[in-house]
Amino acid sequence: MKLDYAFVITSLLIFLSLPGAVFSQDEGTVPVKIYLSQTGVAAGGEAALAVIFETPEFHHITSVDLGLFYVEVKPVEGFTFQPPEFPQPVDFAGDKVYKGKVPVKVKFRLAPEVKPGDYKLTIAYGYQICIETGNKMCYLPQIEEKEFTVTVLEKRTTPIPANTEIFGSTVENTPVINSEVPAKERTLETRFTSALEQGSVLAFFLVFIAGILTSFTPCVYPVIPITIGYIGGRSEGKKFKGFLLSIFLTLGIALVYSTLGIIAAATGSVFGAFTQKPGVIIGIAVIFAAMGASMLGAFELQLPASMQSKMRTEKKGYAGAFLVGMITGLVAAPCVGPVLVALLAWVAQTGNILLGFFLLFTFAIGMGLLFIVIGTFAGAMTALPGAGQWMDTVKHVFGVILIGAAIFIMRSLMPEGFYYLIWGVFLILTGVFSGALEILSSEAGGSRKLGKGLGVVLLILGIVMFVDGYRYTFGFKSALVMAAGGTASTVEGVEWIVNNPDKAFAEAKSQGANLIMDFYADWCAACVELEEKTWVDKDFIAASQGWIFLKIDLTKVTPELSALQTKYEVRGMPTVIFFDKDGMEKLRFAGFRNAEEVIGMMKGKF
Repeated sequence: MKLDYAFVITSLLIFLSLPGAVFSQDEGTVPVKIYLSQTGVAAGGEAALAVIFETPEFHHITSVDLGLFYVEVKPVEGFTFQPPEFPQPVDFAGDKVYKGKVPVKVKFRLAPEVKPGDYKLTIAYGYQICIETGNKMCYLPQIEEKEFTVTVLEKRTTPIPANTEIFGSTVENTPVINSEVPAKERTLETRFTSALEQGSVLAFFLVFIAGILTSFTPCVYPVIPITIGYIGGRSEGKKFKGFLLSIFLTLGIALVYSTLGIIAAATGSVFGAFTQKPGVIIGIAVIFAAMGASMLGAFELQLPASMQSKMRTEKKGYAGAFLVGMITGLVAAPCVGPVLVALLAWVAQTGNILLGFFLLFTFAIGMGLLFIVIGTFAGAMTALPGAGQWMDTVKHVFGVILIGAAIFIMRSLMPEGFYYLIWGVFLILTGVFSGALEILSSEAGGSRKLGKGLGVVLLILGIVMFVDGYRYTFGFKSALVMAAGGTASTVEGVEWIVNNPDKAFAEAKSQGANLIMDFYADWCAACVELEEKTWVDKDFIAASQGWIFLKIDLTKVTPELSALQTKYEVRGMPTVIFFDKDGMEKLRFAGFRNAEEVIGMMKGKF
């Protein structure tokens, strides 16, 4: 047999022209490795898998659009897997392909009832690789499976991040819950919760900013005159002493919220809903109204003489400032509730006592920053000479703010029309007593004219709100009520199955329908807002045709309802959970969402 040198040389040149071909000669396969974003996954928690295809140099994987490149995790009871996320492809000869190490991520969530232990996942995948040099051939498509073990941990266990070079330094970069909402539609609360989930320094910064923002809410305004009066009267006109007293006041706020954080982390429960109980709301509103009436001159409110004498010393002054801070934290609770519930819910899930303490402490320091500034200069304000007419005016303004805050706090306990009626009466009276009907002489000063002008504005606004409230109470809404969030539609809303999950899930299964579960209470302001604005919206009703609606009413808690709250890990209200036709939880949200946001979640997931 004679050797054909031309054939040998030609074959050698072809081989040398295929760099990297030696790595993929085995029927066009590539190494595939699987990684988990953390050391384990707590029951009820979230994590992500990364399936990495190690494509050799001068090779690529064909586009997902061709249907040959895919990743699929086979169903496992208690595991909910999201669609795989492919990286951005690159361009090769006009085609979209994948080169180098190609990570395909699959996020998933565990149901709360999944028991601890090791679970084997089966990952099925397919791909086709092509050579980019020489004759540029493509190998036959490959279909393979791999098993991967995931360790499930006890509830509220904080797992340790793993494979951070793939997933980043956090346990999960993007939570499964709410991930369906487009970035432009994500609310401040969603972003806030997302930052908490990431556990980054950014979370502490956002918590601090949230504290500052809540210090400008209506429930906090009434405490400002108390701060000025208490700290100003004990700082003797000295800014540094006012600063120290303000620090103690802020530490009092911090003690209240940090204690809540510790309790939430230790017990896995959230006690923020307590501040929305009718008795608590009415009690705080009565205190505000009484303080406002006192500042308007109806009567004099002051501590007993014996207590005042005890608090005159510097030591008692600091203790008193600390006590005032604690009271401030409780008084402000109705306004800071949404942020507080989000914080406590997350802390309760982690079970990390130290983290719970410092997060809530950071929030309280942010909230107390306003009081530190005010308290530092309170002494100078109270030391100003001539406590005459202008001081009375300041007292009257704060008195009006206090009574207005009392009405605002009571909103969740009133029918919407009656709420506007009360505001109308209050503003009419305020306008009249501000001089709206007073005839001014030609010698009247600028302050008198300004007062009359404000009085006229308040009087007109009060009349409009009174009329709107009256009309709304009797069955229809006018422009002002609709501008505040009402709707002129006569649609009654969707039909709810109340406190009967067995019936609701049975209907969903028999009809092959998705299901929405709403944890509700009459005393929860955001729950009522969902009821009056979102669930009756005509666009939402149209988008949810064929859905089953289940309402769990926790206004009066029974052992059965409490068990449902525990089963679905509901730590604040409202909590709305979406289930698919198989009864698997797909996503949830807490707090108020408008119809457009809810529809976006439904379209993005179902």
